[in-house]
Amino acid sequence: MNSNRALAAAVLLLLPALSHAAPVTTSPGKTSVFVSETAVLDGIGDIPQITAQILKAKAHQVLRLDVTIIVDGSPLVAGMYTRAQVNGLDMNPGALLPTSQCDTTSILRCSVTGTYWLDIDTAEAGTPGAFVGQPLNIAVIGGNKAASGGGLPCTSSVSAQMVKK
Repeated sequence: MNSNRALAAAVLLLLPALSHAAPVTTSPGKTSVFVSETAVLDGIGDIPQITAQILKAKAHQVLRLDVTIIVDGSPLVAGMYTRAQVNGLDMNPGALLPTSQCDTTSILRCSVTGTYWLDIDTAEAGTPGAFVGQPLNIAVIGGNKAASGGGLPCTSSVSAQMVKK
């Protein structure tokens, strides 16, 4: 009986570690970076923040970012959102976009995919010295628009590339 309790206690201690694997990443990258992560939504239905870095931005380029988030279906997940920033600046098309609607009657997965971009020259003009020749620190958040669903499994994928204009 005591061995069963000890085993149950060990399993409960390991569950948090099993629910969030370290991201698989190529960060930092010279001109591109790729990150994927399997985790669970936190208490307010968000994914763990995904971070990546391009080592040095150059003038006359655009940073392109593709994001996909997939969450197991649940009545708690009515829709998903994403947001992407680089060096603290929201990427185009803006904050908390894109979004998706999910079927709350289905147990199928819900997903959101978005493409973001940032013109390095425009960002540098607005914040001189913060972009050209500097590392690009990318941060992506996202999750359930209804701020619920904590503990649901999720998979996130981010790819970023520097593209000449």
